[in-house]
Amino acid sequence: TQSHIQIVSLLLLLLSALVMEKIVQLDSLGGMVWNMILMKGSSNDDNKNHPDDDDDATTTTTTTPNWDTAHFTHGVAPILMASFISGLAGALTQKNLQISTKGGRRRNAYLFSMELCVCSLIIMTCSLYVTRDGYQISQQGFFHGWTFHTLIPIL
Repeated sequence: TQSHIQIVSLLLLLLSALVMEKIVQLDSLGGMVWNMILMKGSSNDDNKNHPDDDDDATTTTTTTPNWDTAHFTHGVAPILMASFISGLAGALTQKNLQISTKGGRRRNAYLFSMELCVCSLIIMTCSLYVTRDGYQISQQGFFHGWTFHTLIPIL
């Protein structure tokens, strides 16, 4: 079972992806959180002046996000689906590694990891021959366009 902290962290990860993809705007999210805090605190003291209670004639305008269908179908939906499939594969793999085989022994997790690595290498090598990226790598080399700044996340 998932712990509450893990569920909250997954929800925060989902929320951060929605903010980065500009589906949920950060300023509207901050206002929503502030309103939740105010609602919780307003049950005890309804007559307090809150920081966003301005009596002057200033108005705030909110902009609706640009709901481009290609943005959702080519960006958000594939990321969410890949995350779901990855989590499901991890859970099924962990369950299968914990179950004893017919001989009463468990499968060796290190050997299973090495098998996955070898399969990944084979698939990635074969994809170099059939994809446009593989063609570009064969023409320009793997490190074409790399700079020192490219190495920072790797190191």
